[in-house]
Amino acid sequence: MSIMMPRVFISSTSEFADERDLLKREIESLPDLRLDAYIYEAESAGTEAPEQRLRKVLQGSEIFLLILGDKFGSEYPGRATSIVEWEYDYAKTEKKELKGYVKDPLGPDADPRQAAFIARAVAFRDGSWIRRFHDTPQMIRTAIGDLRKWITDAGMAWRSGQSERNQWKDRFVLVTGAVVALVTITGVVIATLEGVPMEKLALIFACGISMFGGLWLFLKSDVF
Repeated sequence: MSIMMPRVFISSTSEFADERDLLKREIESLPDLRLDAYIYEAESAGTEAPEQRLRKVLQGSEIFLLILGDKFGSEYPGRATSIVEWEYDYAKTEKKELKGYVKDPLGPDADPRQAAFIARAVAFRDGSWIRRFHDTPQMIRTAIGDLRKWITDAGMAWRSGQSERNQWKDRFVLVTGAVVALVTITGVVIATLEGVPMEKLALIFACGISMFGGLWLFLKSDVF
């Protein structure tokens, strides 16, 4: 999970324009979660091509939230797929966390191309785990619940990884400290046998202590 505020990329055709806006407001107003919800319509004007901008935003997003219904939407230039379908494929290529929702049932006038996309998206072998919804309130509740669970699971995974990192650092500090101590003691003994003045012996010992202390503070920090 990113240290920055996690971003949720909301993807759908204009069929769910109102639902996108509502979902964005709901996500960003959660009192106990800090999430940034992205919808293309809220993007300010810029010099980047739309595809280039969408790639960049998708790459910087933790979650790809997909809403599918009857409409196929805008075609991707030069392809038989829609832009939403391209977003879905690109999010999978980037291995983004997917939260998908499809209207059930589709209407009698549903675009056959969209039905084919949905069939591919929910395919058992190479599709995605996409949940079905019957109305907007249900979809909103389900999506918010899924986001809460993702945050909880991601936090637990991070804490578990942090615990493992701390154990690794503790072992490394112990072994390195023993090596530094051994080298320092060996240096002091050799220097004593060779008649090195006490001031230099004290300097050798102080250097060893400083090396160990600095290493301990560095590894105990949150840098790693």
